[in-house]
Amino acid sequence: MTLSIGVDIEEIATIERLWNEHGDKFLNKVFTDQERSYCLDKPSPLPHLAARYATKEATMKALKTGWNDGIQWKHIEVVKEAPEGFPALKLHKKAQEAFDTRGFSALDISFSHSENYVVATVLFS
Repeated sequence: MTLSIGVDIEEIATIERLWNEHGDKFLNKVFTDQERSYCLDKPSPLPHLAARYATKEATMKALKTGWNDGIQWKHIEVVKEAPEGFPALKLHKKAQEAFDTRGFSALDISFSHSENYVVATVLFS
């Protein structure tokens, strides 16, 4: 069985700075419509945006491609699984191709945030 793990930690302040500097251009480049809608509906959207950002970074580490092979930010999406509402990872286009090419068949994610940081872990098997 092939296993791969990716971990990322981000400062929430970094996401705040990027959003302040680049506005909607940053949000539209990194997050899908569904991700933006979910996060921006929260009273404090920054931890939620940062968790998704970190999850995307951790996914690239687990895929072992970096931001190569034509993979873009929005090819990696964090969604809510119904009915429990747990976060799940949905891969699109080049990210899905990289996942399939490397022989993975299952994936799982976990992330958590404190006042200042978020951490994300992605496991492929």
